[in-house]
Amino acid sequence: MARSSSNNRCARRGPLSSAARRRLPDAGFALPKARKYPIYKLGRDGELIPSGTHAALAKARARQAYDRGSMTWGTFQTIVRKANKVLSRCSRASKRARARGLSQGRSSALTVAEKNAQMRRLVNAAIKEIVGC
Repeated sequence: MARSSSNNRCARRGPLSSAARRRLPDAGFALPKARKYPIYKLGRDGELIPSGTHAALAKARARQAYDRGSMTWGTFQTIVRKANKVLSRCSRASKRARARGLSQGRSSALTVAEKNAQMRRLVNAAIKEIVGC
């Protein structure tokens, strides 16, 4: 995992172990009083890091519980709202890292869309140079 600034980090790992779940403070869960649906992960220095994987899993498990009838609509909405907040932070952080070329430790991490946009700019510049605009 690439290192980035501490306030923009986003965890990208598998499920929490039971020990990691016990160490996670109440604020790391979508439902803190019940300590259910973890959406954050503890960093090496003990700080909470938003975890896109855990947030997506929390939304999926909440949807299953709501569909089963074991969760109210309000509780479901709370979990989805908090998970979406974490997911938006993670996607913004990964976009910034991609723009700097730091995504997952690669020196050049352009997506297909970014490569296509770069190619369009180069072609347009070449056409303008040939036409003389």
